[in-house]
Amino acid sequence: MDIDANIYKMNIQGLPPFDEKMIFYYDETGNCRKFTLTEKGFNDSNAVYKNFILGGIAFVNTPDEKLLSQLYSNLGFVEGEQPELKFKNLYHKSKDFLNFIESQRASDFLSWLDSSGVYIHYLTLNNLYYSLADIIDSLDAEIISRCNRELKNALYNYVVSNTNEIIQVLYRHKYPNITDVSQFVDDLVALICGNRKSYFLSIICDELVKAKKNNELVFIQNNEPYILIEEYYQFYLSRISIFSESENVFDEETTIQKHLSSINLHDNDKTLKNYHFIKSTKSKFVQISDMLVGLLGRLFVFLDDHNKEEIIEIANTINEKQIDNFSTIFKLIIRSNNKSPLLICNINSNRSIIDREKKLKILAHIIE
Repeated sequence: MDIDANIYKMNIQGLPPFDEKMIFYYDETGNCRKFTLTEKGFNDSNAVYKNFILGGIAFVNTPDEKLLSQLYSNLGFVEGEQPELKFKNLYHKSKDFLNFIESQRASDFLSWLDSSGVYIHYLTLNNLYYSLADIIDSLDAEIISRCNRELKNALYNYVVSNTNEIIQVLYRHKYPNITDVSQFVDDLVALICGNRKSYFLSIICDELVKAKKNNELVFIQNNEPYILIEEYYQFYLSRISIFSESENVFDEETTIQKHLSSINLHDNDKTLKNYHFIKSTKSKFVQISDMLVGLLGRLFVFLDDHNKEEIIEIANTINEKQIDNFSTIFKLIIRSNNKSPLLICNINSNRSIIDREKKLKILAHIIE
């Protein structure tokens, strides 16, 4: 199967392309293998609240193996006696995330990331947000081009507040395999059109009615019923395509590798062969990526589970070590974002993205 890498690059319009030759190492967390709709909700409730994350560390030049000795020394590990570094080695006996962020191992790991000069990178995906996006992308192209993110945010926020009612409609119509566009639109609009106080929900309703007249919602027709995300290989393709001049080193994932082996990914006339998979036991830098994405996964759940008022209360009680570690995490994200905004990819609602940043700043005692 031929796939044009520019399909993925189109999603980064407005940002400078990434032309540097770097080395990216990856691991993932939160891969539920398949995200599906059921009569009562979703096949994996954790997948609704926990993000899929594909990320790790990146180097401008070939990494110096001496960095590994420094990390082992920092963490108190002995090379050879610690066959594989994993996030569980960091988290160790921590009772919860706040307890972990206070630990010496968290401090030593974050300090190493900061001082070693590596860049962190990640794609974080909210499964539900992504699963609803095709509804918006099926609407009028001109409208989508003007306020794509705003419409997706409005729909996602409404669904989060009215999940049970929306699930009934989606399940009844075997979403994303809509066969009766007219009835689907009637059912969906009946639910959300009463909230006309939302400008963007209003637009969604109007555009759905237009789609009903054309009897077409192209991206949510002719698909497998109830399959919201069948595989996560497309996110690997996205990173390979965006970092097309760089080397991309992934932890072995049999299912992902099988899909990619059948794909000819090309960038104009060039076939992209800028990636490979490796056993994590054979690459310490992939192992470090496991530690990083594990930390990020726990961090995002912690931030999402506490509202702003609770975060402020927590920020007033944490100690200097915890503050420093939250500050280092924020510093690492900003350093990568300054290198290129493409290093950090958030497929999530604007509200969630902004809230996470604000909460992390509060915990880091960063005064705006």
